[in-house]
Amino acid sequence: MRILKHLSVLALALFIAAPVYAQDADDWKSWPSVDNWSIALGYFDPNLDTEIVITDEDGNLGTGINFEQNLGLDDRKATALFAVDWHFARRHAVEYRHFQLNRSAAGTSSVAIRIGDQTFDVDLPIKSFFDITASEIAYSYSVLLDERKHFYLGLGISIQDLALGIQGTESSPNPGEILSTQLDSTAPLPTLNIGFDYAFTDKWIFVSRLGWLAVELDFAADESLSGAIYNANAGIKWKAFENVGFFLEYQLFDVNVDYLVGQALFALQYDYYGPVLGVNVTF
Repeated sequence: MRILKHLSVLALALFIAAPVYAQDADDWKSWPSVDNWSIALGYFDPNLDTEIVITDEDGNLGTGINFEQNLGLDDRKATALFAVDWHFARRHAVEYRHFQLNRSAAGTSSVAIRIGDQTFDVDLPIKSFFDITASEIAYSYSVLLDERKHFYLGLGISIQDLALGIQGTESSPNPGEILSTQLDSTAPLPTLNIGFDYAFTDKWIFVSRLGWLAVELDFAADESLSGAIYNANAGIKWKAFENVGFFLEYQLFDVNVDYLVGQALFALQYDYYGPVLGVNVTF
């Protein structure tokens, strides 16, 4: 349902932009540096690093937990990246990007987990999960655009949905929930983007993009979220056929989030980085 909601917002943006498109000359559509329409699907194979530190309502600092090293979550798991770009006028474009990655594990903890005044011993039978869904809709303006070069600036909205949990199993001396929280941000969060593409030939194009998001939200009187998100990629695109191409990029997501509920603080950091191999259809 969230994906349908995001796509409906994108469709509205395209409808509003349509009159501008009709007024613009079409010569740039044949340039290798830019595509009128592009739909891309990529295979993302990232290295994963997820850490959390918990402070209770009395200010007691809990254990720093690494989900991969201490709880057994996969430190590498592939997922799909999806993107749609519409360059509706010579200097104007809109884009939509989406990915989702869910992980869970069951085993034993390699550290003693302390949350508040409770301590859960080493080798505790435990299960955990960490899920993320990220979507972004953005507008970009082409500061420089010719047959070989494309430099642009963008402004967008991002939706980040995070869920994480740690739970003792039925065989544990301390069964039941240790930690469970859902960080749902359905409000539009502002993103700033900058990108540069360069066509070495009509078929080989260098592509790069850097995105930055500063988060500071109050969900309720005693609940807030703050932090920063960086999203960057760089690589090569090959226009193998008239309307079909392939790309190889390196993708980075770096996220630092402080989630405050009452006086309890969840400090969360996660890094996803690795290669993306994909196909894109242009028209």
